[in-house]
Amino acid sequence: MAFPVMDNSGTAQIKDGQVTFSYMDSWGRAQTETRPLLTPAQIVAMAHARDKRFEAVGEFCRESDESRTERKYIAAQPRLILLRAWALAKGEDRDELAMMLDGNSHHGISDPKWLKANAKAKQTVLADDGKTL
Repeated sequence: MAFPVMDNSGTAQIKDGQVTFSYMDSWGRAQTETRPLLTPAQIVAMAHARDKRFEAVGEFCRESDESRTERKYIAAQPRLILLRAWALAKGEDRDELAMMLDGNSHHGISDPKWLKANAKAKQTVLADDGKTL
């Protein structure tokens, strides 16, 4: 399995061991966060934990806002670190990491200017029956 083709329209800023990245949260709000850079082992551990959470809930669960933020955080890491994590990951951990990063599954981090223009004013998510989740 090849390293996934990522779909990051924004660029993370790396400074003093921190990564600053922007993304749209599950509620349609523009978010910018600064967090510590991750090690490859931390990324693999996060992918493993995410996979186990989804397994525990079942196949029809949706991604929580916390899981979405975590995925965006990982997508913001430097490519070299992600390639090292990819080399460390095996089996289901690699499958989960592929799903987290692949542009066919998920969009990565966003351009902050695009976020401002596309953030939703209404901060609710509606189900297909029109009711707020």
